Amino acid sequence: LAGRQGTGLLYFAGHGLQLDWRNHLVPVDARLDSAADVPTQTLDVQTVIEAFQAAGNRMNILVLDACRDNPFVDGNAAKGLAPMDAPSGTFLAYATAPGNVAEDGDATGGNGLYTRFLLQEITKPVARIEDVFKRVRLSVRQQSKGRQIPWESTSLEEDFYFNDGKVVQPAKPTEAELAKAYSTEKQDWSRISASRNEADYFAFLHHINLIGIHDLTDTV
Repeated sequence: LAGRQGTGLLYFAGHGLQLDWRNHLVPVDARLDSAADVPTQTLDVQTVIEAFQAAGNRMNILVLDACRDNPFVDGNAAKGLAPMDAPSGTFLAYATAPGNVAEDGDATGGNGLYTRFLLQEITKPVARIEDVFKRVRLSVRQQSKGRQIPWESTSLEEDFYFNDGKVVQPAKPTEAELAKAYSTEKQDWSRISASRNEADYFAFLHHINLIGIHDLTDTV
């Protein structure tokens, strides 16, 4: 991101905790036996913000679906995540209010409440980031019957849209690219054309679907 004047975005869903009023994101392979392990085995959210600032980003967005119970009982870490003030040009979004925990949702959905509704909202066209998270907050609060209320801190100075409503047409491949793809496809077909294993045909069809057989057919 350095020097590109772009938008930095971190989305994290997993275990998070606070220690001494600093928020930490826990990797899946961390082995936290005590509070002393937290600084060395986790990622301090502040270091992410500092990295974004060092890159000179125009805007930064952090979305943390990581508000869980503190696994320690020694009193050095509190419940949920700690509140943070968003630095200039930054949008911080939490799955629930500071000091609270987020619900996992049902096992069949694959996502917690927060992420489920966030995925729905970010695809809607021409919605400012503030409106996206406002609707997510409403949906999560209603679904959880008030047990979970998402929270944001923002210091953005310009508008941001996850989906601006513009339809981007994929770049049309050149004649050389099409010819190369067709040659590869022909070689692959020659290798499996006499096969009696249906898996070979499935893999071939999957491959030509990825490279866009309709484009090749139009040219050939």
